[in-house]
Amino acid sequence: MSEYVTCLEWKGGQELELSADQKPGLTVTPPKEFGGTGQEWSPEEIMGGAIDSCLLLTTLFFVKNLNIELVSYRSSATVEMHRTEAGLRIQEITLNIEAAVRQDADIAKMNSAIEKAKMYCPVSNVVKCPVKVLVETRVQK
Repeated sequence: MSEYVTCLEWKGGQELELSADQKPGLTVTPPKEFGGTGQEWSPEEIMGGAIDSCLLLTTLFFVKNLNIELVSYRSSATVEMHRTEAGLRIQEITLNIEAAVRQDADIAKMNSAIEKAKMYCPVSNVVKCPVKVLVETRVQK
């Protein structure tokens, strides 16, 4: 079993400090639409970043196992939140991935690695809403 512990401290107003195991703290505030300044991380951005980074780290595991020569990888996460009868709910998270591989033969393998990562990423598998993954893989020599 692995265990990961975070600590949260209220700093006053709507400002929080999130920290974990001797790492630098991260200031967290509400998004701008809910009274935050938009200058600090919001919980929704942290959620998107956690899923995006977990998917990439899981993908890298498969990239190594499939011997893919990955040249570049860039992605973004969009977290969609809606007002529902039950209150605010994250309805969908979309990851947009742009990957470049060295050879044509690696395009299909890279897309497969990302699909496998989607199945095995522990962070994305814990959320209730759909996680949509859009991939564009190209060759870069």
